[in-house]
Amino acid sequence: MTCTWNCTSCIAPEKMRIPWKVLEDFDLQQYTVCNNVSTELDNFYDKPSLELFYTAPVVSKHKDLQSFLLLKMELHLLYDSICRPNIVTDIMPAYTNLLLKRNLLSIKNFVEIKNGSLEKSARDWISKFRPHFTGCPRCKLKGKTCASCGDAENMIYLFEVENTRICKRCKQVYH
Repeated sequence: MTCTWNCTSCIAPEKMRIPWKVLEDFDLQQYTVCNNVSTELDNFYDKPSLELFYTAPVVSKHKDLQSFLLLKMELHLLYDSICRPNIVTDIMPAYTNLLLKRNLLSIKNFVEIKNGSLEKSARDWISKFRPHFTGCPRCKLKGKTCASCGDAENMIYLFEVENTRICKRCKQVYH
């Protein structure tokens, strides 16, 4: 990682996850590294600096990544459409990187995706914000009525991408 030659006396006692292995293969196994790299990776662990593209081969190979990226998209759209974004950032201050359009993740995020805790948290956050949309006069206006059921009490919002369908021909929105 640092492109330097290392002797056996400078190998770090703890093993670390390698960022490119995480990004390329969702490989969260820990590997032996030198002391310099160990320090660098330790500082890098919770910094969102790995960009994951929706079209990356690793995403199509791992259903948990696909599922999480869909939730991340919902969080981003929710953040972009809510009347007061600080409502969102106040509830999830350590995870504001999930609100960005770009999929910038940390190694810590990948570990939490793998063990399911980040997906659970994302679902919890989304369920906490939905009542705001149904109760806020400004945000309520951003909802669409389902073209099939027409239920005005069960509006569809921009951020609800997981359980929503759009007709390609007529552009109507359905649950």
